[in-house]
Amino acid sequence: SRGLGDVYKRQAQDSYGKLRKVLGAVKEYALVDLDGDGIEECFFWDQYGNPSLYTMKDGKTAPVLTQGEKAFGIQGTVTLCENNALKTFEEVGQAYKLYCFYTVEQGVLVEQNRVVYDIANDDWGLSLSGIHIDKTLSREEAESILHTYREIPLELSLIHI
Repeated sequence: SRGLGDVYKRQAQDSYGKLRKVLGAVKEYALVDLDGDGIEECFFWDQYGNPSLYTMKDGKTAPVLTQGEKAFGIQGTVTLCENNALKTFEEVGQAYKLYCFYTVEQGVLVEQNRVVYDIANDDWGLSLSGIHIDKTLSREEAESILHTYREIPLELSLIHI
């Protein structure tokens, strides 16, 4: 029934509102249902533009992280792409550019692609983890992967303190 979905939505928004106060330094946020379960995930950005992503699990807020021992959340600049994919971009030192693409499935961050650009050597490649290139790509192949993910604007809400 529609009514129940609205109740869950309100509960989620209340919980995210409380979490926002706990986190403190939040400047902007955005609500998007990334995994299609009818409950929106919540992005927060601090005053430096660093993102974090949360979901609702068992009625409580929980960070959206990758699976495994070394679980991590979204890092760098994050943008929303078509089909609810997330794109993150980081410059590692001044040596590498790292583009990661994720989907969110049942509150877990699932990596779809990791494209690395080695600035000094002008090399592109796919990486399984970190910035190590596991498979070399031509510039055209790398750009083709990057362009498969079409960015769409996130509706940000500013937090008025």
